[in-house]
Amino acid sequence: MALDSQSALDTINLAILDELQKDARLSYSELARRVRLSAPAVSERVRRLEEVGFIAAYSARVPAKALGYSVTAIVCVVVPPNRYKPMYELARDLPEIRECYHVAGEASLILKVLATSIEGLEQTLQKIQVLGTTQTSIVMSAPVVKETFELSQTR
Repeated sequence: MALDSQSALDTINLAILDELQKDARLSYSELARRVRLSAPAVSERVRRLEEVGFIAAYSARVPAKALGYSVTAIVCVVVPPNRYKPMYELARDLPEIRECYHVAGEASLILKVLATSIEGLEQTLQKIQVLGTTQTSIVMSAPVVKETFELSQTR
């Protein structure tokens, strides 16, 4: 039976997705126990959720600070139209640029940049400034970061 996006999010699949967001390493037997199904039924549901695209990947979250990145900055960039492609390439190539958003407004792009120090941030900014003008805000803290979706509350 094919699973489409409308039928995919029944209460059991939402519960499966909730549990996998909390711990993607759960065994099928433990996941089955938590959602009150058999392991083969859970395995099939997970396979279908993957197939349809509700599960895009399984990965480990490595905290930036564990890798020495102690500075986070939000960088607004105004890029001339002829420099978008090189800017996107730079964003892909520099590991310090973690996110790049093309936006409407005064800025052309908004970047999330990580650095091991203020000096490291300055070096990254100099590379960006070859392609556009920047306005940088250093993140002092992140009081709200949502890395998962509260799926049980969406229905």
